[in-house]
Amino acid sequence: MLKGNRIFILLFIITILVVMVGSYFSSKIEDRWKPTYASTEKTPFGTSLVYQLLPSIFTKGKIEQVNRPIYNFLKNKELVQTNYIFIGDDFILEDLDRKTLLSYVAKGNNVFIAANSYSENLEDTLQFYTTFSIENFADIVHPENSKDNYINTFTNKKISTPQQYTFKSMFDAYQIVPIDTMGFEVLAVDNYQHPVFVRTKYGEGYIFIHAFPLAFTNYNLLYQQNAGYMAKCFSYLPNRPTFWDDYYKVHHHQEASKLDLIYKEKSLKWAWYIAIVATIIFVLFRMKRQQRIIPLHPPLTNTSLEFATTIGRLYYNKADHKDLVKKQVLFWLEYIRTKMNIPTTKLDASFVHLMAEKSGVDASLIKEIVDFVSELNYGLVSNADVINLYNLIQKFYKQSKR
Repeated sequence: MLKGNRIFILLFIITILVVMVGSYFSSKIEDRWKPTYASTEKTPFGTSLVYQLLPSIFTKGKIEQVNRPIYNFLKNKELVQTNYIFIGDDFILEDLDRKTLLSYVAKGNNVFIAANSYSENLEDTLQFYTTFSIENFADIVHPENSKDNYINTFTNKKISTPQQYTFKSMFDAYQIVPIDTMGFEVLAVDNYQHPVFVRTKYGEGYIFIHAFPLAFTNYNLLYQQNAGYMAKCFSYLPNRPTFWDDYYKVHHHQEASKLDLIYKEKSLKWAWYIAIVATIIFVLFRMKRQQRIIPLHPPLTNTSLEFATTIGRLYYNKADHKDLVKKQVLFWLEYIRTKMNIPTTKLDASFVHLMAEKSGVDASLIKEIVDFVSELNYGLVSNADVINLYNLIQKFYKQSKR
């Protein structure tokens, strides 16, 4: 019969195994809801459906998948009358790739890019940028004051009805801000008439820019009639041979499948488990018999104050109070979701009551913060408002049991 430390070690090993297996299955569930935009994935935020539908949309030519940088793919090719499509979270190009892409468009080809953010060199060249839509953020805080969903509307009324397409409000909302408004044609707008889909002529071709890439994922294509939204967006592209870019989003796919190879092979999986258990046992017994000398290290210098001072000066000089308020609220809502396990899609009376029960904070203070945020989102934000909101949130943290 095991006694003393042996029982403890056995229990420790069993606990580690349970945690390891649980974390594996938990990560698999989380990975299913992680946006990858990969054309090979049937997860909610993959793009396998739109990739399968491309041949029925662009019938005059083949669909070719691109898994190389733009420069490597397009160099030494004299392509005209083709399309190039990218759908991903961000579209970041090296300067050589940017020049190659623009040269490709100037020769009479078309590029369709759906992304939340773009490389600075491309934004500077085309004179635009994307930003988070603060109005749609206000919808998330107080959905009872506006529409429950995120809506995109085509500006071209000749497109067959319905012109409006609805998406779940759980998605981040971005908008396109053209610096040179004369150079862009707005093709679709959101709830607040912010551009989300535009095009601009460059040389003999066109560049199409879309700020809501999640509209082209499997989940949203199957939600209501949104497959028609994708088809109408692509209808602006000519019916030509089309290239589908998977290179610039490959890091998302790799990140979501680090241990897939090990867990798919039964022998590798059990070898992985045995190696982990053997390592744990070795470390435990090694710790019991020998401990290395711990060297003395000087304590690390606390530079938190200097860092906070630098960031404070940055925001003070910028004087973008509304952006600072938005960030404070975003951090507060993230704290509530992670620490309290309370959904933050609706900040109503039920939310205030539930928060008061779980956190131990006075319901009046929580309601004061919620009402204060609602007022700030619909009006001008002053320096005093930023300080007042900060003090309220800090008071909440001090009263919270967690």
